[in-house]
Amino acid sequence: MLFKFLPRRYADAFVSQGEVLFRTLSYFRAIEHAARGDLAEGVHVDDPGRNVTLETNTGIRSVGRYRYLRSIKQDSIFAFCCSTAFDPALFDSFGSDACVVIQDSATFFLRCQVALKRPLPIEPPGLIHGPVSYFAPDREAPLDITNSRNIPFLKHEAFADQKEYRAIFARRGGFTMLQRIVQPQFTFAEEIAADPQHHRILRLGKLTDITDIRSR
Repeated sequence: MLFKFLPRRYADAFVSQGEVLFRTLSYFRAIEHAARGDLAEGVHVDDPGRNVTLETNTGIRSVGRYRYLRSIKQDSIFAFCCSTAFDPALFDSFGSDACVVIQDSATFFLRCQVALKRPLPIEPPGLIHGPVSYFAPDREAPLDITNSRNIPFLKHEAFADQKEYRAIFARRGGFTMLQRIVQPQFTFAEEIAADPQHHRILRLGKLTDITDIRSR
């Protein structure tokens, strides 16, 4: 059972018409919202929290608070986010007055997969869904970060109270991984400002057989 917190007007359309909104990760990076906004969405950050020594092939060494980032193309990865817990505190976190209860998640995601087959150049294997794992930058990652398809399912531990479950799909090339070592003063501001934001609504048809609405 999964829980989608949202305003009532969108909850009604979700259940009665099956309108399911997917947004790119670039949207969540740019939005100024404490619960939804995450500057590092689609990025795994490895930050030991101390000075590290880097050495080039020519023997030049540099010492500093460097971070190692692995990221995918946030403007090409679409996500639908919900929670595995019906926590009343999430009404306030998401500014919502309703919660759609997805009672049969297997059927719901199967219908999403079918709707997604309509013409759109997406990256195999199509729709992927699963729980989000939460990481601390100074500890070992809970998922294999060499697999780019795991990156969208990693979020900073500051968001762990949301107990998020998400479904994603990618445009062609969306899972291409960028690996980089950044300077201590690096911020995500410039790339967030430059990344376009997209959305797609999947229309599944009436979902009254597998969903219900709870009010706060």
